[in-house]
This record gives sequence, structure tokens and C-alpha cells, in this order.
Amino acid sequence: MIEKEKQQVLSIFDEAIYKVSHKLLRIELRKMTDANGWKPDETKEYYRGVIHMHGYLNATLIYYFPEELYDYIVRTMNCGSLPSEDERQLYIGEFINITCGHAISRLNDMLGKSTRITVPHLYARSDILEEIPEENRMVLPYQSEKGVLHVIACSD
Repeated sequence: MIEKEKQQVLSIFDEAIYKVSHKLLRIELRKMTDANGWKPDETKEYYRGVIHMHGYLNATLIYYFPEELYDYIVRTMNCGSLPSEDERQLYIGEFINITCGHAISRLNDMLGKSTRITVPHLYARSDILEEIPEENRMVLPYQSEKGVLHVIACSD
């Protein structure tokens, strides 16, 4: 994929994350300046969700949620209450699925090609994820009143 297409794809994902968060969660995510050098802070724990895309586009997205944002998303999607940890993961998985599904649907229509997404996988805060080479990734950072959401996109 050429650089122009990569930027279009990232722009569509960026818009999907913003719009879905605003409409579904009633939270304002403000795009931060370039953060491609960002790596998870070793002193902080993050909730993480990973979703893969296969077909015309082959990529992986990793969502890093700080605890306050994670809890806010779950509470908002669960009508104000915080469910069990197992149920929390379902809500976060659904949030990831909705944002990616929104973007993939738009991309498939725009490109006339087919890309599918997998079921999101959620990881405990202490689980170690495979390191992604810096040259293979783009970081989409979003500031909110509940913390910073980082979404790392990497081509497979």
C-alpha cells in the first residue's frame, strides 16, 4: 500500500474512533499531535484490546486503555454500573468491534475491496504483548477527560 493510501486508511479509522466515541460514549476524544515514538509506560498498567484485519488490508490494531477510561467506557455502555471483570471485557471488545467495523465498512465501500475483522482479543494488564517494530506502526493518540487512548496500527 502506498503512503497516500495508508494516510487515507488511518484518516478513516481516526474518524471512526472519534465519531463512535462521541455518539456511543458521549466523550470527546481530541486527536493529539504525532506520537509515533510512543511506547507503553512500563510503570503504568493498561487494558489492551487487539483486533486483526484480513483481506485487501492486512493489519493489526492494538488499543491501550488507561484504567479510568476503560471503566468509563464500560459504565457508559452498561447504563452507569460497573459489571464483573468478565462482562467488562465484553463491553470493551464491543467498543473495539464497533469502531473497527465502522471504519472497515466505509473502507470496503470506498475501495470496492473486501476486508474483514476478527473478534477482538482482550489482554490483562500484566500480559506481555509482542513488541511491534517502530517502522511498522502508526500511533493514533486521543486525549479525553478520562485519560489518553492510544491505538497502534501496524501492517502485517
